[in-house]
Amino acid sequence: MHSDKPATGRGESGRTVCRQCGAELRFEPGTAELRCSHCGAAWPIPPGGGVEERDYAAALEQSAGERETGEVFEVSCGQCGARTIVPEHRTAGPCPFCGRPMVYGHATRRIRPDAVLPFGLSRRRAVECLRGWIARLWFAPAGLGHHARIDDAVTGLYVPFWTYDARAHTRYTGERGDHYYTTENRTVREGGRVVTRPQRVRHTRWSPAGGTVELPFDDILVHAGKSLPDRYADLIEPWDLAKLVPYSDAYLSGFRAESYQVGLEEGFARAKGLMAPAVESAVRSHIGGDEQRIHSADTEYTDLTFKYILLPVWTSVFRFRGRAYPIVINARTGEVQGERPYSAWKIAGVSALVLVAALLALLWLR
Repeated sequence: MHSDKPATGRGESGRTVCRQCGAELRFEPGTAELRCSHCGAAWPIPPGGGVEERDYAAALEQSAGERETGEVFEVSCGQCGARTIVPEHRTAGPCPFCGRPMVYGHATRRIRPDAVLPFGLSRRRAVECLRGWIARLWFAPAGLGHHARIDDAVTGLYVPFWTYDARAHTRYTGERGDHYYTTENRTVREGGRVVTRPQRVRHTRWSPAGGTVELPFDDILVHAGKSLPDRYADLIEPWDLAKLVPYSDAYLSGFRAESYQVGLEEGFARAKGLMAPAVESAVRSHIGGDEQRIHSADTEYTDLTFKYILLPVWTSVFRFRGRAYPIVINARTGEVQGERPYSAWKIAGVSALVLVAALLALLWLR
């Protein structure tokens, strides 16, 4: 159901509420709408403009509180220390990481996100992806698929990231190695006799090399949070960043959002580490030849811009035989990563089979 009247208002607790019935509105994954939890009314989220890149050097010259693009509020949990983005008019709520009640009266102003990638998968679909992942696990204990218990608290969370665009200019010195071959007589043992045979031998001719290479980078993604382990943030990629939309509190309705805890400058230091392999590969390609030696490489970055964005994940825990296994799900693709149990018996059985196969192969060769 759609209406031409304004979609939302603010309830006494600061919640986003439906003007038709007063119930809380929540963002509906896979749509551009807020849905009323009571009457089912659907309210379109007004489209924003394009997502703009921000100048990195200019941002470093300003404090977060002076930035013209606006601010959001952040509150820190006194129990677990997690930092959470708080909607402007919200006054209280539970910590999304440990569940402790928090009062938002002492929220800190932080840089406002530039863009958000909205949730694409519903909670029900996320649970289906998790169950499918559990069913496909190798070396899993017997009965895992039937007896694993998924907690009801499957939580939708927006995770903070920086993206960086840059042009890398690298001046290098090194050596180029070109292979050439000669035929040489080598003494070998054949059938109990020592004989001389001609063999083709490879050599490398080295020559000095140097120059400059330029390499553009677009949307180098750096995880800026602390609650999600970096290895999981990497494993649940890729993200369809082309679908980013300008930030709006509406997309956070019904979800949690972690604030960045890795600063802009620290994030770029990490981004340079991510760009380094591509820079080295470009230098080696520029040197050419069959082998390369790099003696020095000095890289400068120009045209440097960034975005502060929020990406959606579903987090959960499934329990099996008294132990909890945390899980994270890409809320766009359904990719699942997390901890899992293993069957020692199945691993031992496969290891034994491999050992037997190796012994039989050895006996056959004899």
